Amino acid sequence: MCDRSRSYLEQRHIDLATSQKFRLGYAPDDWQKLVNNLSEHYDRSLLIQAGLVGNKGDRYYDLFRDRLMVPLSNPQGEVVGFSGRGLSDEIKPKYLNTPDTEVFKKSEVIFPLHLAREAIFKQDSAIVVEGNFDVIRLHQIGIVNAIATLGTAIDKRQLNRLAGLTQNNTLTLALDNDPPGIKATDKIIDTHLDAIGSGLINFKVLSLPTGFKDVDEVINTPNGTVAIQGLLKDAPLWVDWRLDRILATYSLDDAEQFNLGKKAIANLLGQIQDPSLKSFYLAKCSEILSRGNLSPEIIALHRQGLSSTAKERQTHKISHKISHDDGLLPQEAKVLSCELTLAKTAIFHPEYSPHVANRLEEISWFVRDPLCRWSINRVLKEPLASEYVYQNVRADLECLLNSPDLFGEEVEFLNLDFKRDRASIQSKINKLFSQSEAEVLSLLNTESTVNSAIEQLSKIKIQEKINVLEVMLGSTSDLTEQTKYLQEISSLKCQLLKK
Repeated sequence: MCDRSRSYLEQRHIDLATSQKFRLGYAPDDWQKLVNNLSEHYDRSLLIQAGLVGNKGDRYYDLFRDRLMVPLSNPQGEVVGFSGRGLSDEIKPKYLNTPDTEVFKKSEVIFPLHLAREAIFKQDSAIVVEGNFDVIRLHQIGIVNAIATLGTAIDKRQLNRLAGLTQNNTLTLALDNDPPGIKATDKIIDTHLDAIGSGLINFKVLSLPTGFKDVDEVINTPNGTVAIQGLLKDAPLWVDWRLDRILATYSLDDAEQFNLGKKAIANLLGQIQDPSLKSFYLAKCSEILSRGNLSPEIIALHRQGLSSTAKERQTHKISHKISHDDGLLPQEAKVLSCELTLAKTAIFHPEYSPHVANRLEEISWFVRDPLCRWSINRVLKEPLASEYVYQNVRADLECLLNSPDLFGEEVEFLNLDFKRDRASIQSKINKLFSQSEAEVLSLLNTESTVNSAIEQLSKIKIQEKINVLEVMLGSTSDLTEQTKYLQEISSLKCQLLKK
């Protein structure tokens, strides 16, 4: 290697052992060095067929000049071609691959499958990055299930080969975090939607932090190895990745943008072919649309790629995060206000708690805020003498805050982070056990107050159903289904008008 090639490897933080593992080399800045050396042993026509030499009439020249050379191998580890990275800005193109030959087909190469295959099989996953040197850097830090194609597309043959190495058929796309990289990621997903629908393959998408172009930039930060491992572990399913981008694009508390966002979400749901997965995301998207614009923290929760068994817990967790956000949207503030009313009724007027329970059974959903829900259940499930309810429930909540481990599975179901959110949980407890003068007077008329609160919650539930149906309406082209959804929407809107 020349000094400039060594300097480039140092800039990319690629050490000697990794360089030797990948058999990196250098093509000199000479038009005929390789031609002259190999012509002593091979016919020049064979060198042209191998993709190493070009010619103009009787003049033969090296195709690779002044380039850092990366050997490209078949699955058996046999070198079948090269990718050369130019070492100066004047060299165009920056990356040059061997032209297609009898043994080298660019659309079939997976770099470096012979080194990554075992890790892909053992870890049941493969990570697809955009450049050879991103792959090399990931292998160097121990992430050896990383591979790349020559370009940003994934051919069906490449897809089948990778799918055959994993049981869960999932690839994590980690292309560059710039417009071309995002466009390429979208194109891969769109190209293989039928394969996704048939279960042949599924995609997760690595979401890099703002300001980072590729995985290599993340690796080069302090604790970069840990950071990239965490990002790969939390990579969202392709549906969530696209949903995040919709939420980042449209402000759902603006009427015009809400309609545009709803159409984008409907289009996304139309891309999901698996019925059970579509049902899950219908429910998830309807909750988003019912809440309006969400903060980045809430969006991050939606990116966690939930399983259906975790859906109910995650719904409560998301509701909790919204509930103690000081910047509540009007509808969400109304929900929280109603739930606080129900919880305070149970706490301050336990003699009326059976009435609260009976009314809650009349609606198909339960209280979203975990502390309100917990307080109501505490009163209903373990009836106490009226004079002790306030003190005992508050003592239990304080104990829950300070020693959550004492409550076992009950805490796990609440899905609260008592360390991180301690201040906001304490604030919510204080709200539960304080009454304004207006609240004192209102709670004296308990039956009317409870009826009013549940009536408002019922209206919100109906509106959420309407949101779901409108999304389903937008995601189908079947005339029969469209008619059915329109009828259901009309019926629900009539119910709203009567309330």
